Amino acid sequence: MFARLSAVYGHIWQSQFKSEGFLALAKKEWEETLREFEDYSINLAINTCRKRHEMPPTLPMLYQLCRSFQPLRVSQYRVPDDGLPTNPAVLEKYNQIIAEKLAKKSEKEI
Repeated sequence: MFARLSAVYGHIWQSQFKSEGFLALAKKEWEETLREFEDYSINLAINTCRKRHEMPPTLPMLYQLCRSFQPLRVSQYRVPDDGLPTNPAVLEKYNQIIAEKLAKKSEKEI
C-alpha cells in the first residue's frame, strides 16, 4: 500500500517519512487501523484517492473511505412477534388514512 501511494503521490508522500524508524512506525499504525477491512475495500479507497485527490490521504481519511466501501451487513434485528393477530379495526383505520393521503397526493399532481 505504501509503495502504491508513493507511486501516485511521489515526493509529497515520501517526504512524510524522514527516517526508516518513522516509516516502520507509520506502516504499523496504518496496518493496525486498516486491519478490519478487506483488500478489496482498501484498493477501492486508494483508487478513489488517486483519481480525486491531489494530496495523499491521511490515515483517518483512508479509514473513512474504506468504511464507505464495506459491503452492507444484513441487520440481525427482528421485530418480536407477539403471536397476536392484528386488530381489524386498527388495520382498517390505517388503511383509510393511507388511502386519503394517496388521494390528496394524486389531486396535487393533476
